Amino acid sequence: MGRKKGTVEFDEGAPDDFDPANPYKDPVAMLEMRAFSEREMDSD
Repeated sequence: MGRKKGTVEFDEGAPDDFDPANPYKDPVAMLEMRAFSEREMDSD
């Protein structure tokens, strides 16, 4: 038994269901947006 060799694909875009007018409406989307923003700031 070994590990499967392949690539992992990550969703690199901003979350579709994030509402900037009401960010606390969906806490999961809020955390995804925060992670996305941090990745974007780190890539600059």
